[in-house]
Amino acid sequence: MRSLFVDSTQSAVRRALPYLILTACSVLYLYPFMRLLIHGPDEGGLIYGAERVAEGQVPFRDFFEVAGPGTFYWLAFFFKLFGTTWVATRISLLLTCLGTIVLMFHLSRRLHAGFDTVSAVVLFGTLLGPTWPTVSHHGDSTVFALLSFAVLLRSLENARPILFFAAGFLAGITTLFLQPKGFFLFVSYLLIVWLLFRGESKLRNSALGLAAGYVVVIASVVLLFCTAGALPDLIYANVVWPLTRYGYANAVPYGLGAIDLYWQQWTSTFVPLFSPVLGYGMSAILLVPFLFLMALPFLLVAFAVFWRSLAFTRATLPYWGAGVALWLSEIHRKDIWHLSYGSPLLLILFFYLCPQLRLRWRFSILQFVTVCAFALAGFNGLFAMSARTEIDTPRGVVYTFGNDPVLAFLNAHAGEEIFAYPSLPTNCFLAAAKNPTRFSLLVYRMHTNAQFREAVRSLDDKKVPYVLWNPRPDDQSVKWLDPLGWSRPPDNELIIEPYLREHYDVILEHDNVRILERKRTTAEQGSSAGLVSH
Repeated sequence: MRSLFVDSTQSAVRRALPYLILTACSVLYLYPFMRLLIHGPDEGGLIYGAERVAEGQVPFRDFFEVAGPGTFYWLAFFFKLFGTTWVATRISLLLTCLGTIVLMFHLSRRLHAGFDTVSAVVLFGTLLGPTWPTVSHHGDSTVFALLSFAVLLRSLENARPILFFAAGFLAGITTLFLQPKGFFLFVSYLLIVWLLFRGESKLRNSALGLAAGYVVVIASVVLLFCTAGALPDLIYANVVWPLTRYGYANAVPYGLGAIDLYWQQWTSTFVPLFSPVLGYGMSAILLVPFLFLMALPFLLVAFAVFWRSLAFTRATLPYWGAGVALWLSEIHRKDIWHLSYGSPLLLILFFYLCPQLRLRWRFSILQFVTVCAFALAGFNGLFAMSARTEIDTPRGVVYTFGNDPVLAFLNAHAGEEIFAYPSLPTNCFLAAAKNPTRFSLLVYRMHTNAQFREAVRSLDDKKVPYVLWNPRPDDQSVKWLDPLGWSRPPDNELIIEPYLREHYDVILEHDNVRILERKRTTAEQGSSAGLVSH
């Protein structure tokens, strides 16, 4: 008996050891990124929303954001545990990244794909930029989607209804973070069980278990918002508004960012430092994972067309179904970062299928992609470690690539009402500033004129003392939102800008960002003088 116990313990340790080593290495690699302050277009609004939820506000009723309610409550949970601090946001981000890496490794090993860590390296290597390392509903939804898929694979092995329920439940949780991702995933699960179990008695129980788990989550959220009197706001912000207003923001070229951001930055940096041959060669090596990611759907289509019997087996079918669902859920915006978030299962599928081909150069291709992916990851790590300017804020210490006088000014006015426009709310969070409006992001033609006017009324009613304004949207975070310039209306259609110019003075400008201070009216000056004389 004791020998059996020892053998089982040793076997469990052997199975767990690769995951423990991967986790330890991932933490060491990710730590420098967790210190970075990146002004992502999503993170500031999500953090602000989570702070408001932690204080008892209800999303969409008390504030308006372009995201599902999931990340607000998920991050608010960490604020409740660790306080409303920068560290709490990084703990949440680190766990999301670790969960994604470990789950991709696990799902690759289940398929016996080989190259088990490369898919995660490609994913995170191509994410560094405006969207990472930042808190994001794309990242949160991805880790819950992968967890749901791992549970589904387990349920397909033994057809236990409770596991199907859990898979559907986790797909419902994914929907709370990113509606298309969770819904498409759920639909793909129904298709998968139909294809694998059709004609069998367990098809009905499997489908019912998935549906029950999914419906429980959605019904619970509807009931929660209905009780709070916020159901119309939930429907408007998560269904009506995206379908009617978000199309402009999604009109971007396929793979946006790979060439116009990464390639141009690398060549402009490396070529002057080294010879043109070496500079362009280094840039080309770093670009390979991005080009591979852009080509991935077309490569898999080729597998499906020319090697159909190899591509579609009982083992690969779930990866096809769920992988396509994740990709479709992100393809509404075709930039390189959405392609990354949509590709984790397709990456695993490719690294499984490619070695099966009877082509002499198949392993050379895989090895080349692997070398380039690790080179990109290594370069990104060195880039993160080069951020050595330490800035102390009311929310905690952050690291940047140089002094930030804007953040220093905000820190000196901690706790005051400050409006960030069109979107720089992360700085305001770090300064513990209060948002005087319901909006952390306002973009013309995406947000309605009524929403712009509501923001102006809030500024006017509350006599907000300071505004953080990015009047020239040529920095990377705003270019990511508006690469084609579609959000810049004629001057006679502007709403906020005339009000800012009339009621505020520029007192500081740095790196395309201005700090505005409210002008004191004659009445306010007279009142102040009266108080002084009194």
